[in-house]
Amino acid sequence: MMFCGSGVAAQDAVKESTEPTFEWKDITDAKESVDSLGVPGLLNVGSDVFAVAEAQCKEAQDTVFTGIASQLLTVATADQPEEVLTDSKDTKVLEEVTSTDPKKRVDVSRPTAVVEGSNIYMLVGNYTRTAASCQGDAATAPWGLLLVKGHVSTGENGEGKKIQWNDTHAVPCAFLQKEQGE
Repeated sequence: MMFCGSGVAAQDAVKESTEPTFEWKDITDAKESVDSLGVPGLLNVGSDVFAVAEAQCKEAQDTVFTGIASQLLTVATADQPEEVLTDSKDTKVLEEVTSTDPKKRVDVSRPTAVVEGSNIYMLVGNYTRTAASCQGDAATAPWGLLLVKGHVSTGENGEGKKIQWNDTHAVPCAFLQKEQGE
């Protein structure tokens, strides 16, 4: 068999992804605080147990945003009640990173998490406040749910275990509408 040609394959134009890029950040600014928490859930990861909850955060007077608070529960206080998730440093906020706009905080609500081995999977709502937020096709509709994968990181000497949220993927609400219609 013999092939003739220039040896150059045609390539389709590179299509830019419309899926946003996300980045989790710790609350580090002294002006930011956790105002209230949702009901925490418990996650058993290996031999560790973490409390995880939605955190209503505040910056200055008018700026309100949500994040995810998580804290390792220790055996030392297992026999007595302990208030958890009281420190703002235990809270992470999600930012949408785009090449044209400055970073924008993403509203993450109602976390639901499951554990498989050492992997943690969390489903959170990303709600917009516009009435027609889920109208249109998949290319124009905003994102409705986020699927986040995390793991437990360990500090020096095994201390300071924290949940690190790594991969964040958006599920368009138009996709969810299509699934409900079938």
